[in-house]
Amino acid sequence: MNNWKIATFVFAFLFLAMLVTNVYQRQFVLSDEEYLNYQSEVNETVIVDEDNTVKKDYMVSQQFVLYYDALLDLTFSSDNLANIYLMESDEYGRYELGETFYYTQRGLNAESWSLKEEYLQAGTYMVVVEAVDSDVNYHIKLVAK
Repeated sequence: MNNWKIATFVFAFLFLAMLVTNVYQRQFVLSDEEYLNYQSEVNETVIVDEDNTVKKDYMVSQQFVLYYDALLDLTFSSDNLANIYLMESDEYGRYELGETFYYTQRGLNAESWSLKEEYLQAGTYMVVVEAVDSDVNYHIKLVAK
């Protein structure tokens, strides 16, 4: 009789432990959209926050790596007109050679330009700033959420 009571107790304990573990695990299963929303509320990573200058007819580029899918905020402001490109790093070689290249987003002839919550997959990206008519002093900030 004692063995039966011990076996019943162990079975009940294991069953309850399994049930509690299963419920606990289900609380933390999020859809991709829920995960991105949660991540954007909790985790912001400042990638770039700097002032810089680009001379007339030249460009400045900044490479960054996203280790996870993210929502990107980009703000750009300058004292003169500039072209701003956000592109995958694979396209940057084509850009440098003057070939046709693909960009994720761009701002042309802009003194201020911004992106809000631009969805980007994990990967390596480039931001390029081109001076249009004269030297450009600018501030750029990139934040991944």
